[in-house]
Amino acid sequence: MALKDGRIAVLFSGGIDSMLLAERAHKEEQLGALVFIDYGQPASSYEMKTVNAWASERGYEVDSIEVRIEGVDECMDIGAEAEGLRILPGRNMIMCAHAANIAASKDCTVVWYGANADDKDYPDCSRNFVCAMNDILGASSVDVLIEAPLIGMTKKQIIEECQKIGMDLDYAWSCYQPVYGCPCGKCHSCQERIKAMA
Repeated sequence: MALKDGRIAVLFSGGIDSMLLAERAHKEEQLGALVFIDYGQPASSYEMKTVNAWASERGYEVDSIEVRIEGVDECMDIGAEAEGLRILPGRNMIMCAHAANIAASKDCTVVWYGANADDKDYPDCSRNFVCAMNDILGASSVDVLIEAPLIGMTKKQIIEECQKIGMDLDYAWSCYQPVYGCPCGKCHSCQERIKAMA
């Protein structure tokens, strides 16, 4: 499948939200690019493994790039099983900008990223953030829009849609910082998934 023939670029972390977006774009035959960004997060290798497995099964290539973001150690690498949010300043802004650059190079018109209604405590997962990013891209003459199609859905609703279309959630990666190669089960991301699937 030729990536340049699609119109949607998906910022794909390997988590449930971005995996659903990739599935939607794939089923609509509009998936033009899969973008994975390694910014030094503790779970990067596990996320990348999930992204590559999904892409390989469906015949896509992954645009994987390394980006240096300051503060990863202080905000993300705080120990496995650590509770609470892990807010890395500027993370989604930086990732969306890189994804928009890649999207434009592949004739995509839209970048999808997986913000949802339960991400309300993350400032870069809001409708205001999406609007601000699009203002910046427009001012930069980048003819690509940032969209968050799941922003009105809770994690529970997202999981219900995944189950309805037969997605295999077992290999979607949600943990911030694994323990001996397995999800810790206690970090905010793990707890969000556990509660939504209960």
